[in-house]
Amino acid sequence: MSYFKCFKYRVVNKNLIDSLVNSTLYFAPREKLNDPFDSQIDLTNVIHSLLRENITDEIRGSLELILSKGEFFNNFERGYSEFGICSFATELENTLMWSHYADEHRGISLYYDIPREFLDNPGEILGVSPVLYEKDTISRWLCENAHNFEKDHFEFVTGLLKTVITAKSPEWKYEKEGRIIRPVAGPYEAPRDILKGITFGLRTSERDEKLIRSIAEKYYDGVQFSRIVRAGSDFGVQAKEIA
Repeated sequence: MSYFKCFKYRVVNKNLIDSLVNSTLYFAPREKLNDPFDSQIDLTNVIHSLLRENITDEIRGSLELILSKGEFFNNFERGYSEFGICSFATELENTLMWSHYADEHRGISLYYDIPREFLDNPGEILGVSPVLYEKDTISRWLCENAHNFEKDHFEFVTGLLKTVITAKSPEWKYEKEGRIIRPVAGPYEAPRDILKGITFGLRTSERDEKLIRSIAEKYYDGVQFSRIVRAGSDFGVQAKEIA
């Protein structure tokens, strides 16, 4: 059963070819994400900043308690330092995404339809979640949940981890990103039948289109091809199926 429909914008290069031939998804370590703030928030600094704000005595006490537990920050940092993040877009007809992640419309987009059984594998997949594009998401979460630090430590750590990994600045909102998280970074073999479609960009060369088609037809069954074309509006694009 379908659960997570998503798109992966790609440049046509050796990495793409290898991933298609081997049917792998790449889970990036957080230090290789293109936003230096992404999943790399200094929690100690965040709490110190909150303590300078006008907050309730209850929240202040909870935050000061967390801050006093130096080993918590070390353990938390170690706990997710090896995580791998695979990012997907949730829409196909986004001209900014084609420009930024698909080689200025010269690349392609891969359409995946990921079933729940692929994600329900605790040893391999830690979860899937949409990215939150809000100002001070982590600070707000800490204020709302700091009281759980001792009351329900597991719930606190789990919630904080998810928030840190899925919070981005509002400037990134156009990406409409969803993420799958693994306990380790690197390539991960995925079932071939989750790849349902391949879309070529406005500027994808005939040579690259022919190459991608040949790989898809050799290693996959039933992949639908489409091409991005200019839409009726001034700057819009739309995907049209092609034979």
